[in-house]
Amino acid sequence: MTPAIAGSIEHLRFLKKQPHQPASARNEFDFIEADARLLIYDYNVSIKQLRISEMNDVLQIPLFFLLGVFSWLFLEYILHRFLGHYTRGKNAFSAEHLRHHVETHYFAPTYKKLIAAVVVIGLSCTVFSYLMGLRIGCSFGFGLSIMYGVYEWAHRRLHTHGPANWYGRWARKHHFYHHFHNVNRNHGVTTPLWDIIFRTHETSEKIRVPRKLVLPWMLDESGNFSENVSGDYELRGGKAAPVK
Repeated sequence: MTPAIAGSIEHLRFLKKQPHQPASARNEFDFIEADARLLIYDYNVSIKQLRISEMNDVLQIPLFFLLGVFSWLFLEYILHRFLGHYTRGKNAFSAEHLRHHVETHYFAPTYKKLIAAVVVIGLSCTVFSYLMGLRIGCSFGFGLSIMYGVYEWAHRRLHTHGPANWYGRWARKHHFYHHFHNVNRNHGVTTPLWDIIFRTHETSEKIRVPRKLVLPWMLDESGNFSENVSGDYELRGGKAAPVK
């Protein structure tokens, strides 16, 4: 309640109590006070609704950011499984990806990845901005972009560095099962969620690595699997010849 409205109501109450006021005037004061109270109620309701609306607007930003992050996890699975493998090299993405399977040290050029990212993320931002507003579209796109960057960094590191913790150990076994055992399994890279949902998830006690595809970080100075990874990997086909 504003000081002006509160003061007006107090003034009305004062006038009602004056002995010289006729009954009709006091009744009129009752109606005026009732109208004032209704005005105050409407004002308070409007303020609360405005605050709730502002709070909802603020919450929408992190919520749609998280939706963007989660959406990439789904796209990661779908793009890998269907665009990368199902089309069997009939598009540029699939051709690059199948080469990555043959040459595990090979990654598509950065400019190609950027072009693909701009198309996918830009289209997603445009659709969300059109349907739900620019702020929500940008929040969603930012979450999608961040998670895509995390995926690219994580995927490359799986191939170039050994694990530093339990997640790194799991992620490498999960991913290299896809590379070295069955390309129709374990399409997710950063999470097994969608593999579990679509029943393409597989595990193995040990990953059997082809001799020609052994990654340098797997080996010790003598050319054998290092103690850190020997419990998770074994050689298939003679002495290791690590990928340069």
